[in-house]
Amino acid sequence: LKFHRHLFKLMKNVGVNDFSMRDMIKPEYARTRRNISAIINFAKFRESMLEKHEELLEKAAKQEAAYDAALARNKELKEKIAKLKAEREAKAAADEDKENNPEKDAPASESTPEELAEARRVHDEAKANYEMWVKKKEDADAKLAAAMKEEDETKAAV
Repeated sequence: LKFHRHLFKLMKNVGVNDFSMRDMIKPEYARTRRNISAIINFAKFRESMLEKHEELLEKAAKQEAAYDAALARNKELKEKIAKLKAEREAKAAADEDKENNPEKDAPASESTPEELAEARRVHDEAKANYEMWVKKKEDADAKLAAAMKEEDETKAAV
């Protein structure tokens, strides 16, 4: 009984709406041929849609990995900038203290304006790269949603 239900559901999904018990009990050549042809066509269609779907999933996975890498790089650069700012503030405080107390020696900071400028440039570059990957991910998600919608519409039409 379960087999019959599943078979009727399959035939309805492949576009054979007039499938009946007679097709199983007393099959006719022309109807059987048409029914099997419908199943084969559906299998071919499903396989072609699966290939497209898998390609889109693979592309989305690659873009997500690149996005995650860009996020990690962005975090790393933000930490570096925060460290350099803290060093700069410590140096400014030390210089101010040195001016107020010339006999007191303050430790010198190792960061230079060139290093800070380089860190800022790298940060800006990483931020632009991050934004690019976010946009690509959004585009890929939209394409994937459109492909899934098209697949659903095609299944509904069949």
